[in-house]
Amino acid sequence: MGDKLEFIKQSANSLDYITAHPNTYNPAKHYPMIILLHGYGSNMKDLAPLSGLISSEGYIFVFPNAPNQLMNEFGPEAFSWSNFNTLGDTENPEFIKDAENTEFLLNNFLEEVTEKYKTPKGQIILGGFSQGGMVTYLWGLKNPDVFCGLASLSSKMILPDYIESNLPKKRSQKVFISHGSNDTIVPLNDGVDAAEKLKTFGYEPDYHEYQIGHEIPNDVLYDLSNWVSNTLPPAKIS
Repeated sequence: MGDKLEFIKQSANSLDYITAHPNTYNPAKHYPMIILLHGYGSNMKDLAPLSGLISSEGYIFVFPNAPNQLMNEFGPEAFSWSNFNTLGDTENPEFIKDAENTEFLLNNFLEEVTEKYKTPKGQIILGGFSQGGMVTYLWGLKNPDVFCGLASLSSKMILPDYIESNLPKKRSQKVFISHGSNDTIVPLNDGVDAAEKLKTFGYEPDYHEYQIGHEIPNDVLYDLSNWVSNTLPPAKIS
């Protein structure tokens, strides 16, 4: 898989995050970036090991930590991006306000991390697992100039009317969706529904279905890796 990736815990103004980059990393070079958002009840460490499995060279990977600690439910290492896991498709104004607060924190994080690594707009893929995938739709679809591609893994689309009202006129952003037919946490129909909504909005999502549960096995990583390299080619190693 190439050189081992280096994991560095850092602290943004609003969010903690982990970065992973190759041992051949050259700070004088510009690298495309992949940001992955963890699921409900997890933390930034959860998806970090996937970086080398997606691509061990040519990208900066960033794994931010959600802001809301779930101490009472799961303990000190569990966090949530919001209460998105229970929102459903409602357009409750309080839920929309909640989503916008989360986006505000993520925008602060994005400004810091892109400045640190000198990553230009349009050279970033945003992805997420479960609740992280819900945030990916909310934050990513309205920002195609920043994120050239979105990856939603075992997730669903919440607040679709709110999302549609914030969409750009040009809807050519690449979207990868993976979902398991045996998923009991986020049922398969939610993944299918997200793909169909995107088609209705004018997108052409790359939808993949697997005989798996609520997880990210090697088959998903293989397809995701190919999609990533085609959507945003890695930096050339000189």
